[in-house]
Amino acid sequence: MSIVLFMMFLFSGLMITLICRFTVFSEYEYTQGMYLGVHIPPEEKGSEIVRPFMEKEVKRQKIFQNINMLLSVLLCIPVFFWEAASVIIWTVWMCTYMIGYMYILNSAHRRLYKIKIQNGWINKNTQMIYVDTSLSADERSLKSNNRYHIITIASEFIMTIPFMINKSYSRSEGLILALAAISISLICMILNIYVNKRNTTVYSEDTDINKAVMNLSRKYFNEGFISLSMCNAAAFLLFTILYMINREVSFMSMMLYITIQTLSTILLVAAYLILIKKKKELLSSDMKPVYVDDDEYWKTGYYYNPNDNHILVKNRMFDGNYSFNLANSKARFICGGLYIVIIASIVFTLVVLLPFSNVKMNVDISSEKMKVSAAGYKYQVDADNIENIELLDKLPGESFYRVNGGSTDTYDIGYYKGSDTGKCMLFIFDGYEPILKITGGGKIVFLNSKNEGEVQDWYEQIKKIRNDIDMKE
Repeated sequence: MSIVLFMMFLFSGLMITLICRFTVFSEYEYTQGMYLGVHIPPEEKGSEIVRPFMEKEVKRQKIFQNINMLLSVLLCIPVFFWEAASVIIWTVWMCTYMIGYMYILNSAHRRLYKIKIQNGWINKNTQMIYVDTSLSADERSLKSNNRYHIITIASEFIMTIPFMINKSYSRSEGLILALAAISISLICMILNIYVNKRNTTVYSEDTDINKAVMNLSRKYFNEGFISLSMCNAAAFLLFTILYMINREVSFMSMMLYITIQTLSTILLVAAYLILIKKKKELLSSDMKPVYVDDDEYWKTGYYYNPNDNHILVKNRMFDGNYSFNLANSKARFICGGLYIVIIASIVFTLVVLLPFSNVKMNVDISSEKMKVSAAGYKYQVDADNIENIELLDKLPGESFYRVNGGSTDTYDIGYYKGSDTGKCMLFIFDGYEPILKITGGGKIVFLNSKNEGEVQDWYEQIKKIRNDIDMKE
């Protein structure tokens, strides 16, 4: 488990930091008349005001990225010593990294915009909005390959059938993965349709240049979204086949699923980077570029235009991305909802994992009842409801599937299903014997202790209490 978690953290951390690194530094280059999403006159881009500012900001961003790339590797190491805590540490770091990433970029954007206003670098002629009617007409005549998305989604629904009809203990895991696979393909289709519909940005007075850029963007976005959707379906298909063979969700099937999904994500990112490069090459040959100075609506780093009814607009800084128009009430509602969901998910994850960062088992045995608690999970039974107790040399040799709980290389805590025992609770520290099995209160519980002789003491105490109850009866 530790090595799997280590590889997941290492690969995810490096991939995210590398993607952010590759994309962010393009914003520090003078592209389409802008630095950091702020229009700067060509004659001022190398001035004594702008050049030192940009050099300082590039250095600042490099230091931030280098530190976090190092942390993405170092923060994977604690997983071998403290699994639950390492997940919390990694999650907190990732949140901090993304907040810092956006803060550094937006703060630089705001300060550069302030410099622009202070120096009066505003050309009224560039504040006109250009519309290429030929481009709009051509856009309506083009259609995306939605049939590929529909076929993919339909096949995923069919692949869900084995998980619906089979009653194995790992059925719920398969259904969750099925829901994830279908959701990913649906999102790919929706984004593909939206991007195709909105991809009519005017870059030049030359219609041929605009059409070439639009078709190039369509080509890569269509291929990217369709490929991601198909790879997602292929990963789920392989997962389903292995499930039908083994009748359970195996470690191998999970690893193959994760590997294929990761590779498809890498291919999508690579296609996006190639698109950006080709787009720059195409626009660099343009002799009639169009620069629309609407910086006033982006002065905070976010788009705020009360005169624009659109909910989403093309992002000023990251070509190919979209931003919410925060002047639109619907956009604010959606954006706020997304923030709430994201923050709630992070908080929920931390709250769930926190008790597992330092697992301690508490066992309280009295003449009236027995209580067992660890990592937020509790078992309580009245003494006269204890039906049976057994002292086992080790856990039964059956398979136990986690239903709701925590499982690492050092402990198994919470609700499980045994292939023979059925529903049960485990309070087990791996590698320690003997095991106390308790049947009572409608539950079967297995527990042990790290302290030598303690399980034997519990067994004797419960046995004595049950004997006393039997004598009274």
